[in-house]
Amino acid sequence: DNTAYASGAQLNRISPDEILADGIKKNLVQVRSVTGEKVYTRDDYEAFIGHFAHLIKELGYSEVYNVSSFGAYIEGVKNVKFDDLYLYAPAVNVSLNDIPYKKFDITEFVQEEFKNINNIIAMLSKSTFSPALVSSIVKSVLVYQYMQGEIVKVLQSNFEERLAQEFIDKTKASIKSVVDTLQRTKLI
Repeated sequence: DNTAYASGAQLNRISPDEILADGIKKNLVQVRSVTGEKVYTRDDYEAFIGHFAHLIKELGYSEVYNVSSFGAYIEGVKNVKFDDLYLYAPAVNVSLNDIPYKKFDITEFVQEEFKNINNIIAMLSKSTFSPALVSSIVKSVLVYQYMQGEIVKVLQSNFEERLAQEFIDKTKASIKSVVDTLQRTKLI
């Protein structure tokens, strides 16, 4: 009904099949809903539906629930009303003092990021445009933030060769941005 998410935020529709989201034009597609009818979603979100279904199957999850009365159907997910969902939580008295404290170590994080970035650079040096390159990008928290949209694009088009050079160039630019930011913030 021309709204986004449960909050009911209005969509900025620019044509019957396109919206403007955060200043970026996105294509709308129809997918099966939890009611069996068709609902609109963004094409990049449609890709996530398939990824969620794949993860649920691959990880062997049997108790994944969707408590929404509308929205996209995801294979492997049980659609139930929230009030009908039996949630079991054993009564346990836990003090916050009993929970182990782990301090975030920025040095360790940056070192791990550099290992991941070096792995991406090694893949790029082979001029490889493949699922392995995408997998190495996803392992880098910072580079992945820059590349999310591009990754969805190549996954949706099944690694069409016409996207290879642009994807590789954007990956290099993302790495440069990440390293520049780390240097500017004196984290390296």
